[in-house]
Amino acid sequence: MIAKKTLLALLLVFFLQALLLANLVGQRPFLDEGRYTTAGWLISRGALPYVDMLSPKPPGIEFVLAAAFSLFGASMLTARMLMAAVACAQTFIVFLIARKMFGERAALFSALFYALWSVQFSAYIAVIEPFLALFASIAVLFLYSYLFEEGKERQLFAGCFFLGMMIIFKQTMLPFALGMLGFLFLFNYFKKKQAAFPRPAAIALSGFVAIPLLFLLYLLATNTLPDFIQLMLFPLGMLGSFFQIVLDTRVLVAVLAFSPIPMLLWMSHKGFLPLKQKPFEIILLLLWFLFAFSNTFPFRGCCMHLLPSLPAASVAAGAVIYTGLRKPAHKGLAIFSLFILVSSIASALFFQYAFLSQEYSFRGIEEVASYIKENSGENDSILVLPASPELYFLSQRKPATRRLAFFHEYSEIEQQQTIDELLKNNPRFIVYFVRDSGDAFSGLALVDQFIKDNYGLGETIEMTPPLYKFFHYALVFEPK
Repeated sequence: MIAKKTLLALLLVFFLQALLLANLVGQRPFLDEGRYTTAGWLISRGALPYVDMLSPKPPGIEFVLAAAFSLFGASMLTARMLMAAVACAQTFIVFLIARKMFGERAALFSALFYALWSVQFSAYIAVIEPFLALFASIAVLFLYSYLFEEGKERQLFAGCFFLGMMIIFKQTMLPFALGMLGFLFLFNYFKKKQAAFPRPAAIALSGFVAIPLLFLLYLLATNTLPDFIQLMLFPLGMLGSFFQIVLDTRVLVAVLAFSPIPMLLWMSHKGFLPLKQKPFEIILLLLWFLFAFSNTFPFRGCCMHLLPSLPAASVAAGAVIYTGLRKPAHKGLAIFSLFILVSSIASALFFQYAFLSQEYSFRGIEEVASYIKENSGENDSILVLPASPELYFLSQRKPATRRLAFFHEYSEIEQQQTIDELLKNNPRFIVYFVRDSGDAFSGLALVDQFIKDNYGLGETIEMTPPLYKFFHYALVFEPK
């Protein structure tokens, strides 16, 4: 049971986190968020992943968003409120794990740390990473109970079940899942001195494959397994880009957010923490932190992709801050703890202010969505180029092709497939987002030629602020 004072303090942390995230509900969608919300909306209307739409990732988040839209309506508010609930649930799981390791008071600091940093790591956006972080944390919670608290076999099954759950959200978390399973087997071998344990192994394996197996049956039933495999392997055709790391300046905040991890090791070595006599718990925490980095490969964009590692860093931060403030005799540790606490608050407030600026608003693309709505019918389709799929969702107009974004190079065969779909669906509008108003037709050669032959420019809409900071205009083409 959680003490009443602790529970009250935890509720205050939830309130603070909900307040921070609620302020950002109306801010501009991230590129991937547009694809997921559009796919979720289409699924809620009866569409099927890999049949009616293509995606280079498994459709876990799309099914979750579809369920939310079916229950509460298809809107960005629904998507963002869902993510706020996910973030608060994540904070609670962080608290539970930290309490097991370091006690209730340290766990409160862990929960506060995660609540504050969920702003900088964009936990309010409807993308995959918050789900990955949550499922990984739930898995660690169950596995910790099973390994270190003489837990029952159902906890082993549950922990491995959530490891498998991650895989149908994003394939890059497979190394994390396999790493946790490897730790499970090694712990049993070195700690319990058992070379093999067939019954627990069977339980772990059955939990891990339960959801992926159901997804495989779905692919077989819809005859989409070949398409799925091709889409999952598509990045292998861009191996050169794996070595082109694209960094957003916000990645620098991760350096500060993750700094409690090395401090935790130093404190354990010095005997400030009880984990000095519990090396396997420390190893589990470190592996949780390190294996979650698999989500960043190949790295694109901001520290949002580092979010799965944040819960482990938050658990460590709670122990560091609480111990440092409780032992002021060690001035260096006290100063570091106070610095981490104050800088976390300052960072959350700074990014809250930054994300609330006009630069991150929906206003520009909402004007385009309003134009589409006013000049088309509910059953009309549109095509959006090159990569702004949220326009489908915001305008509530179905896409004219199975591809929701054209962000990369595509072969002539794939472009011809797109053209065939355009001929079939006869889109009412083709919207081309560009940096300069005269810079259309700079993307896919065959698709661009099709647009030139069959469509003419009808409207040029200047967007303020620019979409994604670099699309200044929306060129709206109509059939000739």
